[in-house]
Amino acid sequence: MTTLLLIRHGESMANMTHMFIGQTDSPLSELGIAQAEKTAEYVVNTYAVDKVYASDLKRAYRTGKAVADRLGMEIITDKDLRELHCGIWENVSFKENYEKGEQFFLDWESNLGRVVCPGGESIEYLQKRGSEALLRIAKENEGKTIVVATHATLIRAVMCLFEGKTLDEMNSVSWVSNASVTTFCYEDGKMRVVSAGCDSHLGEFQRDAIPKEDLIVKK
Repeated sequence: MTTLLLIRHGESMANMTHMFIGQTDSPLSELGIAQAEKTAEYVVNTYAVDKVYASDLKRAYRTGKAVADRLGMEIITDKDLRELHCGIWENVSFKENYEKGEQFFLDWESNLGRVVCPGGESIEYLQKRGSEALLRIAKENEGKTIVVATHATLIRAVMCLFEGKTLDEMNSVSWVSNASVTTFCYEDGKMRVVSAGCDSHLGEFQRDAIPKEDLIVKK
């Protein structure tokens, strides 16, 4: 059995300012760095980690590096672990686009699995590249425990797939919080979700998966 520990990156500067950034390379905030270190401490003390992989974007790389540094390991970067490419919506605030009534952002709230970013990627494509990357990593590391530092939308998309849900059911899969740990196990050619969004180890650094300020779409 192979165990994958998916860590969502710590709070980024864009998370802090409620910007929609996708693959824009936003670094961790001061809080995000503290979260990354706290999660690294928890992971290293709880699991016998064999390798550390990460998206090459700064916020995920720095989060994964906190684990790798404690173990004296090199970190392996993989562009397929990047966040959704959001095309023309990168570096635009959620609030601004919700207020303009942009259909993309309305769909993001009501039917996430069917979102297609103008000039960017669809959720369907993100799910495909993310799941293929995780399956490849699992197959290449059979019987090992692997840390994968990545992003919220990728984690949600692959959880949807590995829980046997369709893209139309993706809204029933919850977001995971910054620096949380989601555990997958790969065995007999199948990936399954063991636990999602574990963040109690963060203590005072724990935050909501979606800040209340972003919940601005009127129901």
